[in-house]
Amino acid sequence: MPRLNLSRVYRVCEVSDSPSNATYVFRGMIVYYGRHYWAYFYSQKFDTWFQFDDEKISRIGNFADVVDKCVRAKAIPRTCFLEK
Repeated sequence: MPRLNLSRVYRVCEVSDSPSNATYVFRGMIVYYGRHYWAYFYSQKFDTWFQFDDEKISRIGNFADVVDKCVRAKAIPRTCFLEK
């Protein structure tokens, strides 16, 4: 599961100044693909990433597969979902 340490990019204000408090788990994202949107979310139950579009849900694989698919399609991330 990808983890993001937002303290490397943003000033994160917490009760504790520990950088570990700024670490979030990346759960999914919505991407824009030319007048169309896709969503990618990770399933802990199936230990894989899924793509959601208007007509179907597809099993993608690992996060590198998601990135590859987005790069090839020139999909632009619009909204990211993070969990503390």
